[in-house]
Amino acid sequence: MVSNPVDILTYIAHKRSGWPRGRIIGSGTVLDSARFRHLLSQHCGVDVHNVHAYILGEHGDSELAAWSMTNMAGMPIEQFCRQCEKCDDWKAARRKITEQVKHSAFTSLTTKGPPRSRSAWP
Repeated sequence: MVSNPVDILTYIAHKRSGWPRGRIIGSGTVLDSARFRHLLSQHCGVDVHNVHAYILGEHGDSELAAWSMTNMAGMPIEQFCRQCEKCDDWKAARRKITEQVKHSAFTSLTTKGPPRSRSAWP
């Protein structure tokens, strides 16, 4: 299911389809995980292909950054940060990155402007 609100629509599609559990999948945290990896890549100066990080849970404000599973350049994030020493306050940087990911969908929607009516479609 690729639509918004993804969690609600995935649930409704599951219930209405009658298909077994696991047949309909929502994509919300897949996109958020990609955003998370991108922000970490930018912040730490590591190629995004060498950043392994995941957002878990429900898409939106209650989602969680899985910091304990996060790896940068082949090492756990805690070890990377001790060696990197780029941040004065890594905990504050974590909070900021997590908040950016949580609010990125809202930011994307508000910067696009109001939706066009169907009559305005080509």
